[in-house]
Amino acid sequence: MGSLEKIGHLLENEEDKKQLLLEKLNFKELKILAEEIGVEVKPTIFTGRIDEARYREVLCGNPSLKFERLLDHLKKHHPKIYSEWNEREKNLSLDWSGVKKKLGGTLNKDIGTLMEAANKEENTGTEGPIGEQLEDLLEAYFKSKRYKILKRNWGVDEREVDMVVARGTKAIMIETKFRKTPISMAEHDGYMALFKKLKRRKLPNGGYIERMIYVAPYGGVAKGVLNEARTSEGEIEVWGPEFKCELIEFQKKLRNS
Repeated sequence: MGSLEKIGHLLENEEDKKQLLLEKLNFKELKILAEEIGVEVKPTIFTGRIDEARYREVLCGNPSLKFERLLDHLKKHHPKIYSEWNEREKNLSLDWSGVKKKLGGTLNKDIGTLMEAANKEENTGTEGPIGEQLEDLLEAYFKSKRYKILKRNWGVDEREVDMVVARGTKAIMIETKFRKTPISMAEHDGYMALFKKLKRRKLPNGGYIERMIYVAPYGGVAKGVLNEARTSEGEIEVWGPEFKCELIEFQKKLRNS
């Protein structure tokens, strides 16, 4: 998904963190950093230009620039950025023991088996504990990606939003379906109407919902829904059957952490 290639590990890896820090430096500051570590930045063969994005790309991928070295540079030349980063890490630290305790036996259960059980639950027309367990695992997944969980099972205008997550003031509406049947166009129309309404509603964190993600790792979505997501310019995302592998890998890493 425009999202899946960005999703990699249980927590941000070194390259993720370098990219976040490099985004705080302007063109002149990036040039100084490149000179300091002896990295030559050349234009791409496609554009022939060297801009901030090109500097960040080269610096982030260069093995000479270790994360610790970048932090040392910031501590010396950009103390404010260095201080803000340390505060960020402190605020975003997560007690994984508490998360694992909440998940309990879910960490040791086969994801495919859980999805099949959740599918049977939904076919009966009732919400059951299996679907709730999978949503708990998804909540932990978003926390590992540094999202805050603003809402779970949020009742809105006689509808229910499964989850709302946010980084800063940018929030995402999450709709989960662990059943085998794809999300239909009729369902999508209903979710879109709710999404458009909620985009105008201020959230407790002071922000607004900007995107909607369908998490449907078992049945996916109907072709028409997928086509609309592809033309939505990132406003709608679909985490379909391919996301099941990501969830399995996350469960494994969390179990072994």
